[in-house]
Amino acid sequence: MLMTRSNLERLEWYETIERMIGRCLPKKIVLLGFVWVKLNSDPFVLGVAVVTMMLIAIGEQLFLGSKKQKQVVHLSQDNEHHH
Repeated sequence: MLMTRSNLERLEWYETIERMIGRCLPKKIVLLGFVWVKLNSDPFVLGVAVVTMMLIAIGEQLFLGSKKQKQVVHLSQDNEHHH
């Protein structure tokens, strides 16, 4: 097989995908296995974990939004003082 630039790029792409799957797939299988076992043995724990993660994500967004708003207000006040 003649290794043209196109074939070489395709081979590099396949190798990259293969490495990504090789690294991520075992972790995902273990995680899915853990979730499956927990779901069958104690679904309340998973429910609490999901709700907690949602609350953390919402709190993080609120915090980052308020911090960004404070920066915008501060920058606009700085611009008013300079003019």
